[in-house]
Amino acid sequence: MATKKVTGVNFPVRYEGRRPGDPPVLVADAGKTRARFGWVPSYDDLEGIIYSAWQWEQKRPKLPIDRQVRQEKISF
Repeated sequence: MATKKVTGVNFPVRYEGRRPGDPPVLVADAGKTRARFGWVPSYDDLEGIIYSAWQWEQKRPKLPIDRQVRQEKISF
């Protein structure tokens, strides 16, 4: 898993079926946006995107709500 590789954090993963309202397929393709507007993403590979997000998360100030969220058991 790319997230574990980039962050070095070994967290449990639980695979579940789709939830009501989830789309059958997700596609991340900036091709149309590139062609129409000339926009180029700063990161166009999954590991680069995760790395950038992880670096931001490590640097941002932590808020009291962060501790509360970590203590709750969140199911995705």
